[in-house]
Amino acid sequence: MHLLVGLDIHQTEVRLLQLTKIKQQIILKNFTLAALPEGAMVDGIIKQISNVQTAVDAVVAKTVTFGSAVAIGLPGNQVTSKQLKFPREWPLAAIATEIADNLYQYLPDGDKEVWFDFSLLQNQSSDYQEVVFVAAAKNYVQPFLDIAMKAGLLPKVIDVAEHIYSRLSLEVFNLLIQGEFALVAPRFRVAYGLACRSHKTW
Repeated sequence: MHLLVGLDIHQTEVRLLQLTKIKQQIILKNFTLAALPEGAMVDGIIKQISNVQTAVDAVVAKTVTFGSAVAIGLPGNQVTSKQLKFPREWPLAAIATEIADNLYQYLPDGDKEVWFDFSLLQNQSSDYQEVVFVAAAKNYVQPFLDIAMKAGLLPKVIDVAEHIYSRLSLEVFNLLIQGEFALVAPRFRVAYGLACRSHKTW
């Protein structure tokens, strides 16, 4: 039986749930939470790493989920998302290069190193193709990854917390279990060092 763990770190608590695939359905197997002290997270930013680590360690121990693949939810206020248009004839590699070369013009704070990714929208125009571009500062994302890994979890996907579970299709579940890693958007591949990998239309 394959399990995927979902981890949400909120202002007042840490939430962990376990999902499993039975036949062709994703089923909620378990859910638990641990309280956070006031000030542990402020405006979506982890301020007290040790207190958050203790809470995450507690929910992982309670659910015995060490070594499980984990999907991490990020507060939406720390993620940049935009829709961009590109010529219809451009291949994905050209779009990735154009976004990387002009990355900081899309971001409100252009002096930070970021993780980014993109995906094509469906129902494309005959004149152009529309892309959803998503980015988050590395120094913001990294504490979430570090805490999850120190607790014994294996980060496989990062998304905006409000959407992460509703976007989890059977196909994505299988990709995550196989070891794919995605960044801050539905079905996105990883983007390390301002580089993009294979993308799919969703």
